[in-house]
Amino acid sequence: MTPDGSLNDDPVHDAPMDGERYEDFLAELDEAAGMLGADGQDLASGFIELPAGAYYEIHAFSLAPLAARCAEAPRDRWGSLCLRQIEAWSDNADELARLEKASFDDVRDRLRPHLYSGHAHYRDTAPDDPSEYLRRPLDSGLAQAIVVTGEIDTMVHNGAAAAWGVTADELFAAALANLKEERPTWNKRPIHFPDGEKSTLWRAQARGAASWALLVEAPALFAVPSHHTLIVCPAVHVHAAAAVAEAAAGERGDLLGAAVFTRR
Repeated sequence: MTPDGSLNDDPVHDAPMDGERYEDFLAELDEAAGMLGADGQDLASGFIELPAGAYYEIHAFSLAPLAARCAEAPRDRWGSLCLRQIEAWSDNADELARLEKASFDDVRDRLRPHLYSGHAHYRDTAPDDPSEYLRRPLDSGLAQAIVVTGEIDTMVHNGAAAAWGVTADELFAAALANLKEERPTWNKRPIHFPDGEKSTLWRAQARGAASWALLVEAPALFAVPSHHTLIVCPAVHVHAAAAVAEAAAGERGDLLGAAVFTRR
């Protein structure tokens, strides 16, 4: 694997690919992109945009390394090379490889907790597989992982943790310590319940705001409708749960859903 995340099956030279041959390459790439629902882009720009990283944000990737590699490969291999490279870009393979070469000191200050659904990185892999995300379940039914923040925020996998020579407990503790240094900005509004009681609905929206749920003090109800939104109510009863669920359902983004969780 090359430093830019490309799959180095063939040597990369400065062999040109232009004119009709380059158009054929773009057509092959567009077909491969279509398998992942990313076709129809202006590939003549020299870039392809794909969701990547912990938050599935759109990033632009240069086509130049892939075009150079295809120029040196037989024409009948272009399709497989394009598909594998698109998967590598979406999987953020370059950053995953760099994490294993980094030291713990290199990344310590960029570690941050990450709340997500708990799905596996790859199908049918064991939780302790080196390629799997380092994760642990939470009482809410979600899971806590760790991201290394950067141009593309990347989830830490077991292989990186092993390369750094630190335990999972140490990594989660370091990520939580960094989170505690953040200062969320809250919007709040009063809510009135049918039984006459009152409370306050707190809402934070920022990059990775869902992780702030780890700092919510009990007792409280909370919802994380997306990775970037947290809704909290310090009252814990049925009317409060309904208010939090209604607020969560009205948020944009459904990566984590409108479920209401209890911190006791």
